[in-house]
Parts: sequence; structure tokens; C-alpha cells
Amino acid sequence: MPAMYQTLLECPEDFQDLVSVEPDGCWFWGGPGGRDPLYMSDDGPRWATMFAWEHANGDLPDEHVLSRACNSRRCVNPHHFTLRPRDIRGRMATAAARKKAEVREHWAREAARLGLPPRTL
Repeated sequence: MPAMYQTLLECPEDFQDLVSVEPDGCWFWGGPGGRDPLYMSDDGPRWATMFAWEHANGDLPDEHVLSRACNSRRCVNPHHFTLRPRDIRGRMATAAARKKAEVREHWAREAARLGLPPRTL
């Protein structure tokens, strides 16, 4: 039996009941939470992705975040996740914010050059 199926069988039954295994290997979450799967564990509500990861691999290190390889937000298969250093996501967000600020400044300069009030372009 492939490891991912064994992992699913080791999860609590109520968790298994909310998962359907897709042909591509994704564990499609059929429980609450919409785009952000939510599992009601004995310890209270938890993100289903985090629950599955920690059930299969242990605690998530503080300095890391989970990144999906399959890009399906409803997939909770821990074999479809990789650990990424937390600061990479922060650096990506910072770079995006910096780019947005540059664009805003560019258009503010253009508005000033054309004699228009700011935020009219």
C-alpha cells in the first residue's frame, strides 16, 4: 500500500470520512471551511492541512510554513506539502509591496508632471 494511503488510514475516522482521494493523489477535503479546510479535532478547530501534516510528520517547526505542491487549496494530503522557510514568504510579500509602492510613486510623478492632483491616474 502506498505511503499516502497508509497515512490516511492512520488518521482518525472522522477525519477520513471528510476526505475523498482523487486520481491525482489529492485528498479532497469535504468538510467545513470552504477554501480553507477546517477540521474539528478533539482539541478544537484546526486547519485540516496542519492537522494532516502534524499527524504524518510531527509538529511544524516554528521557522517554517507549508507550501502546496499540487496548488489545490482543498487538498489536505501531507505528501503534497513541502516545508519552506518562513522568511521566504515574508521576503516575497516585501518584494511585492515594494513593487506596488514603486508603481504608485511612478503614477504620482506622472500626475504631477501633467499638473493633475494625485490619484487621478
